[in-house]
Amino acid sequence: MQLKVAVILLFSILFSFLEPQETRTPLAKPHCQRECGDVIIPYPFGIGAGCYHDKAFQVSCIHVLRGLFLPMFLDGTPILHISLDDAVVHVERRPSVYCYDESGQDPKTSVSVHLNQQFSISYTRNKFVAIGCDIFAYVIDWGSRNYTSGCASLCDDPNPIVGLTATSCSSVGCCQTTLPKYITSFDMRMFSINTFNRSWTTKPCSIAFFVDNKNVSDYTFNISEHITSDSFFFPIVYNWVIGNISCHEALKRGNLVCSTDSDCIDNIEGLGHWCHCKQGYHGNPYLPSGCQDINECEDPYSSPCQNGAVCINTPGNYSCRCQNGFVSDGNEHGHGCRHKQARSLVDLVISLATTSAAGALILIAFGSFLYLKLERLKRNNVKRKFFTRNGGLVLQDQLITSSTASALKTKLFSTKEIMKATDNFNESRVLGKGGQGTVYKGMLPDGSIVAVKKSNIVDEDQVGRFVNEILILSQINHRNMVKLLGCCLEYEVPLLVYEYVSNGTLHIISETRGIRLQIAGEVAGALSYLHSCASTAISHRDIKSDNILLDENYRAVNSLFEIHDALAANDGQIGEIFVVAKLAQRCLHWNAKKRQIMKVAAAVLDQLRRKQYQPPSPKKLKGKFSIATLVLILDGSPAFDGQHGESLD
Repeated sequence: MQLKVAVILLFSILFSFLEPQETRTPLAKPHCQRECGDVIIPYPFGIGAGCYHDKAFQVSCIHVLRGLFLPMFLDGTPILHISLDDAVVHVERRPSVYCYDESGQDPKTSVSVHLNQQFSISYTRNKFVAIGCDIFAYVIDWGSRNYTSGCASLCDDPNPIVGLTATSCSSVGCCQTTLPKYITSFDMRMFSINTFNRSWTTKPCSIAFFVDNKNVSDYTFNISEHITSDSFFFPIVYNWVIGNISCHEALKRGNLVCSTDSDCIDNIEGLGHWCHCKQGYHGNPYLPSGCQDINECEDPYSSPCQNGAVCINTPGNYSCRCQNGFVSDGNEHGHGCRHKQARSLVDLVISLATTSAAGALILIAFGSFLYLKLERLKRNNVKRKFFTRNGGLVLQDQLITSSTASALKTKLFSTKEIMKATDNFNESRVLGKGGQGTVYKGMLPDGSIVAVKKSNIVDEDQVGRFVNEILILSQINHRNMVKLLGCCLEYEVPLLVYEYVSNGTLHIISETRGIRLQIAGEVAGALSYLHSCASTAISHRDIKSDNILLDENYRAVNSLFEIHDALAANDGQIGEIFVVAKLAQRCLHWNAKKRQIMKVAAAVLDQLRRKQYQPPSPKKLKGKFSIATLVLILDGSPAFDGQHGESLD
């Protein structure tokens, strides 16, 4: 018994030198015994009621010799050392002893070990060793009842001396192997594997045991000697965990024991979890506020900062500050501190160039931003100017005061929408050109196809008339009339948006009689609507094929009406229309003697043609005189009788 106690005390003393000196850090619960002998008992372990986490961590402090105490678990297992950092406990256990009896019979002995489920044999820190001759030692897991680990030991010498070191056997009468993961309850067994050689039956004994592969001292065994279970005690390392649930589950249930400034770590080998103070902290992570900041600057002889640098402690860390005249991080293991040197000419040039380049980039960026901003303002001002000139404000007021649903549906398109729809008035989108403007094919954002008419010129004096005609035409609701969808007045000339009719103008000459009659009937219906059914009588253009459109089903869609393009008209053009009408009337007179002779008609038309190609002039007096002269000709004035051969130029 005294030998056993001496061995245990020896290991306890050895482990006490490995114990970190944390006298200022609380490890046990308040008012609980902190130490037993030379072993510190930190919480969750504890001595006495209320000092441990649960029954598995209860420790008894046993008085073994005069003035000497030894901590033990409730099953009598001596405790050598408890570590919180890696959640292990070092204990001592007896080996499994295998000896033949006096008659040389195989006793078939075994040793059973049952640990609490929160403890397990560490497979990384222990090894399984068997010492003896012609034996096979193995371990059986109680959970699966399967063989888990084992090895065979053979001898040639009848009196071998076996040497066991911290790393290996001497290869004579000894074998070792690794352990399985997470083993808590097991049997250690041995049996003879040499049935023909009975030379070992006089005083043969063999042992099998687990042993810490780092903290074991050298052992020497004489197998011929009689060995009992009390002859040797071997240090073993247990892993321990809290509970049998993961960190996440413990947090979810509200019974996580890890304190602030600590991390919870799941047991990768099985159930449960354990706690660890964060980097820069030490203490007991299982006690409230048990993890305390490590003051790296407290000991001037072990300061992490270079000589001359000031160490500044921070929560969980530290920093170093170089003194005046020095630069860098000041860390002993970093760049340290170095003298601040005057900047060289090259450094100054590089710094100046870098600063100048950065300043130039900033100025360019700011200038570009300002330019784009001014350009945007300029474009908006131009749009507002065009919008006002083209009658946009008047049209807006009319739309607001109008009570008709069709007027409310009239849309004012933006220039951006029209330009996008027509691909910036791409020539490939042109559907047709006329004296009043050009028609483009376009597609709106919703995918609908439209026809966009771009007027040629603008007459600001006719704005009111133009707006009124837009409102009138927007009220047309007939399936055989082209619908006016809206307009854009932000552009330099008015842009009118109509529905698109896909099959072009009236061009069929070989279709069936039924289709031609259908088209004629639909044209007549549209004319009747314009003359009689519309709320306001609407004048229309000539009835000809160019003014009648067809869709893909040969539905006639009339474009007989037209905004007079009052913005594009002037007094001279109206007079010219009157002259042509007068000429037509004279040429078709029922009395042949009163019909206009062809020479005069040709002269009038030639004069109109010449006048059309004259550049516009603010002086309209000459234009009016020319028109008046043409009217006199048509009225049969003797001064302009074609029989006298007078020139009209």
